Amino acid sequence: MQAANETGMDSAAKVTEEQQVSRVNVLLARFEEIKSMDKTAMNYAEKREIRKELNSIKRELIAQKKAATTGPIRSVMWIGFGAAIGAIVVLLFLLGAF
Repeated sequence: MQAANETGMDSAAKVTEEQQVSRVNVLLARFEEIKSMDKTAMNYAEKREIRKELNSIKRELIAQKKAATTGPIRSVMWIGFGAAIGAIVVLLFLLGAF
C-alpha cells in the first residue's frame, strides 16, 4: 500500500515550481490573447464561451497564487481582555504580591 502511494499518487500530486511557472505563463499568454481578440464579429454563444474561459483562467491563476504564497500553518490563541486581567490577578496572588 505504501509503495503505491510513493510511486503513483504522491508523484502525480506534486508539481514542481518550474511546472507551475510554465503553467502560469501559458495561462497569462492565453489571457492576453483573449483580451486582444476582436469580439465584435462573435455571436452570443462564442462570447459566452470566451467569458467562461477567462473566468476559469482567473480562478486557476488565483489558486496558483494562493498555493505559491501558502506558508507554514501557524496557530494563534486569542485571549480576551477580561481573561488577561484575570490571569494577571491570579499570578499576583500566586507570587504573593497581595
